[in-house]
Amino acid sequence: MDQKINYITYIVVMSSLVAAFLLFIIVDLVLIYRGKKKLLEEQMRMEKQLFTQRIEQQENKNLQTILDALEEERERIAADLHDRVGAGISTTKLYFESVKDLLKESDKSMRDNFVRLEEMLSKSVQEVREVSKNITSGVLSDFGFKAAILDLQETINDSGNITMSVDFIEFSERLEKTVEINLYRVIQELVNNTIKHAQASEIVLKIHKKGNVLTLIYTDDGLGFDPKLVQSGMGQRNLVQRIKSIKGRLQNNSATNKGAEYVLTLALSHE
Repeated sequence: MDQKINYITYIVVMSSLVAAFLLFIIVDLVLIYRGKKKLLEEQMRMEKQLFTQRIEQQENKNLQTILDALEEERERIAADLHDRVGAGISTTKLYFESVKDLLKESDKSMRDNFVRLEEMLSKSVQEVREVSKNITSGVLSDFGFKAAILDLQETINDSGNITMSVDFIEFSERLEKTVEINLYRVIQELVNNTIKHAQASEIVLKIHKKGNVLTLIYTDDGLGFDPKLVQSGMGQRNLVQRIKSIKGRLQNNSATNKGAEYVLTLALSHE
């Protein structure tokens, strides 16, 4: 009887040990599976992130290629305007001056007409030069972003229709060429939008550099607008594309009846 009890006890103990061992193996396998699953998920997440980064890099590269091509086309058109159209008008102006000098005092009416035509040609030459300058912004390529913005400010203020104030804070050096071009084009677009649509009397531009972070704040006192209503516009898309190409961030705080406000932040990679 005791032997039978001992045998049963032995069977129970061994069964318990086997069950515990199997449970341990099962728990271990579950933990291993979960660990491998988590590792696989993390690996997939990293691969997805890397793939997304590569796609964004390729998109930025393609976008920059397009923007570079547009800039080259701007320069070509500006050169044609300056060299061909401007030169042609200047030559025509010389002929008019020669004919005017040949006219006698008795031909006063005709002479007066020639004088007016000469003045119109002079104005046309100046306008062609201004258009050429605005397209390429020679000041930008020769003297940099700050000089180009100050030149733009002077042009706006000389128009007499609207005033523009510019405040540079701790900013003096040249930036990378691509950054200078895209920042300048962004500000040009904002100024054009203000002049065309805002009915504003004042533009305020603040450019602040702290460390390697550049912050640009653009405001006007015009009609303002709801940013949600202009997201699909061509001008707005161009702004976003240019800022994306230099890895900047644009925040549109404009509001109806409160004027326009844009805040652009950019990390300067060369520092």
